[in-house]
Amino acid sequence: MQTGDTLIFWPFQPLLTAEEARMLQTHTARHRYIRGTLLNNESGAMGAVLVLRGRLRVYLMGSEGRTVTLMHVEKDECFVLGSVPADIEGPLGVMLETETDCQLAVTSERTLDYLMERSAALTRWMYHSTMRSAGIMLRAAQRALFAGIPQRTAQALLAESRRQSSLQLCITQERLAREASSSREVITRMLGEFAERGLVCLSRGKIELLAPEALRGIAAGAAMEKREEQLSNGEM
Repeated sequence: MQTGDTLIFWPFQPLLTAEEARMLQTHTARHRYIRGTLLNNESGAMGAVLVLRGRLRVYLMGSEGRTVTLMHVEKDECFVLGSVPADIEGPLGVMLETETDCQLAVTSERTLDYLMERSAALTRWMYHSTMRSAGIMLRAAQRALFAGIPQRTAQALLAESRRQSSLQLCITQERLAREASSSREVITRMLGEFAERGLVCLSRGKIELLAPEALRGIAAGAAMEKREEQLSNGEM
């Protein structure tokens, strides 16, 4: 753990009084984590987490090790880890890990509880923030349950294109599989089909989107050759 001297600006800080803001700063610490650290297992990371550098992945893990990506927490975004009940962490629970090397600002659940008891505005902010995150995660779970492999692959490609602001994506097929909540083998076959159709161009560690409009149609559920069943049968 490292505590810096520079003040950290939390997104909900303007809702606090000067005294409450000072308390928040006093109980905020900086942590550095390497890529792939599971924050559920880090006692110092429980509570509110603000990403100062890097990117976090929130995902659901099944009993057989299959994962479903629910959302990402980007730089300058906040996630309340303590809002995940302890009895659903682990198998079949919501997990939070560092997708890259990260620097995080962390304040404890106890500090948040103390501040919310004194600030109705902060309580409302936390409620709306939690509901927003829950909505994003619910939509991701619905896609994993009900969308076919072509649709999920196209959605993951387009989401990554928006994040990188480019049609030439620096992403491995393994990571794309995580984003599409599938296996690498299934996604590799699906990307091969996309490449045959002229939708993408594949190279080592990179995927170029050649026909983003066509991919948007697939992502929206447009008709495609019915390979979904064959692919899903090998995965589910």
